[in-house]
Formats: sequence, C-alpha cells, structure tokens
Amino acid sequence: MKNVPKIVLDKIVKQTKEENSFLVNCGYTQEEADEEIQALIDEEINAYNQLQTLQCDSVPDKIIEEYKNLADNVGNSYTEQLEEVTQRLSVYERNQKIDKLKQLFILLESTIGGQCYNGHIQNYGSWGQWLDEGREFKYPFYYYKNNEKQPKTHYLNNSMNANELYSAYYPFGANQLHISKAILKTIELIEKRYGLNFCELEEKITN
Repeated sequence: MKNVPKIVLDKIVKQTKEENSFLVNCGYTQEEADEEIQALIDEEINAYNQLQTLQCDSVPDKIIEEYKNLADNVGNSYTEQLEEVTQRLSVYERNQKIDKLKQLFILLESTIGGQCYNGHIQNYGSWGQWLDEGREFKYPFYYYKNNEKQPKTHYLNNSMNANELYSAYYPFGANQLHISKAILKTIELIEKRYGLNFCELEEKITN
C-alpha cells in the first residue's frame, strides 16, 4: 500500500466499502465480508499499480496514456480500467498487424472464398444450349463499417480499414464464418509453429 497515493487508496476503500453491506445481506458473516473486502482492495491496488507501469513495445506511450484517460473518465474501478485499456491495446496491435498484412489478407480471402462449388447450377451456352451442371463461384461476405452492416460484397479491398476488414464474415444460413478472424488466427498459428514473422516477410516483398 505504501506505493499507492493516499487519494487513490481512499477511493479504493470507499468503493469496496459499498460492497460490505451487499455481502452481509447475501449471508456472509462480517468476518467473511471483511476478508472479501480486503481481497478486493488488494486486487484494486494491484490493478492501479499495473496501470501506472503499463507499457507495450508496439504501442506508442501517447496512445497508452490516451486509453488510460478514456478508461478513467468512465469512473470504473481500477480493475475495470485495466481490463478496458488492455482490450484497447489488443485491438490496436491487431489492427496494426492487419494494416501491415492487408495485401496478404486480400489474397487469402479471395483464394479461400473462390473455392465454393454448387453442383446444382445449370450452365447454358450463349445460344441457350445446356452445357452441364455445377459451377465454382466466389462466396460473398458481409462486413461492418462504423458499426453498420454493409451490403454483400465479394472482395476485400485496399479502401477498407483494419476494423472493417476484420469484421468480414461469410453467412451460412443462421451460421457465420468469420473469414478475416480465421485468416489472422491461421497466420499467427503458422508464425508460432515455424518461427516466422509475416509482417517482416511482407515488408521485404513490398520493398
């Protein structure tokens, strides 16, 4: 506790005290409630200290401070603030990686989506003569832009930002296949398994 400013500690104690009556009303003895409250205080102090020393090599300090301020303005507990900042940093890192690998995403999605086949499609020639059955086609997908679902489209493109690209999914009736999420997971699996860095490899290609 000695590393925590008094104003912060007072805030933590005030927040956790509000839990005391709730715990007692739920059947806890006062001793049990005190133990739970102390555990909450320790958890909050730990979260506060983690927030103060939080660093990420791939994220500028300015961005980290911005995320801390956003989380603090909401008035959440330090545990909730730490979770929110951590989630924002994870999304930031993910989007940075997607931006660097955008061309690879476009290529992989086009390749995967182009392997669809419908054996019931009837094929006719230019004069109406029947040729045969079955045809390969590019499966369309939906994606979100500014949290709004966009019309079906067939190809990822360079104008899409990382969030839009990552939201792409194939509809299969009531089911969805999140294609960009699957691509990213596959890339990361290959990187881990074979000790590769696709961002570095892509940079070599583009340069």
